Amino acid sequence: MAGHRLVAGGNSVVALAAVPEPLVDAVTPCAIVWVGAPHNDAGVAQNTTVARLGPAGGEHIQLLTTDAGGMYIPCEFANLLYVNVGVNAESVDYVIFA
Repeated sequence: MAGHRLVAGGNSVVALAAVPEPLVDAVTPCAIVWVGAPHNDAGVAQNTTVARLGPAGGEHIQLLTTDAGGMYIPCEFANLLYVNVGVNAESVDYVIFA
């Protein structure tokens, strides 16, 4: 990402299905967050259902299980981006840019 610096990256696991959790726990100022569906080294999707992303109570952006390419979401604080999954302990991969 030209003009942006990498802040953090990782995998965010949501403990309980249908209980949205923040992408990250700490207050994390940012400009853009990349979010993708996790895949193993062989390219096999690790989630069994779509993940939904968005502000608390409004997780309407769908991330398909096959979406390894992911998507970029502009936001000011990564901790205000919530993740909702359909199966306990499913996750999303992420990279935060400032």
